[in-house]
Amino acid sequence: MLRSLERLAMSSVRSRYGPMDAYSEDLRQKIAEAVEQRRLNKSEAARAFGVSCSPVKRYVKASGEGRSLAPGKAPGKRPKLDEKARTLLEADVEERPFARLADRREYLRKVAGVSVSDSTVSRAVRRMGVRLLRSPPQFLDHPPKGPLFAEKLLS
Repeated sequence: MLRSLERLAMSSVRSRYGPMDAYSEDLRQKIAEAVEQRRLNKSEAARAFGVSCSPVKRYVKASGEGRSLAPGKAPGKRPKLDEKARTLLEADVEERPFARLADRREYLRKVAGVSVSDSTVSRAVRRMGVRLLRSPPQFLDHPPKGPLFAEKLLS
């Protein structure tokens, strides 16, 4: 029985080298099941599945408490523009399609209290699906039609 668990573990676990991914929920459940139902002790289960003892202890405890064994969200930096700032930026792009990035940045600083760079504003506008092109000539009293305007890419 231990041999079949070892084979299962070696097929499920990545090699020791390279980036480490979170263990799948399926593998976590199999580890917890091996300890709880098959009466393997935690160190045997860790050896059989090719993991260290710490995650085995966590998975067995979480399973015993009825919590989910799904991997959590990976840590990372918070986005510089929160939902409120993105909504304000979308409204600003609709209202002023030819505003410069510096003007948009200043608008976000004043209205949302967020201080970001022109590059951050540019990336956020691009993620919204808007292509910012050069502004129309100033001598026209109505905006011309054509490729010189901000367009929705995914419309």
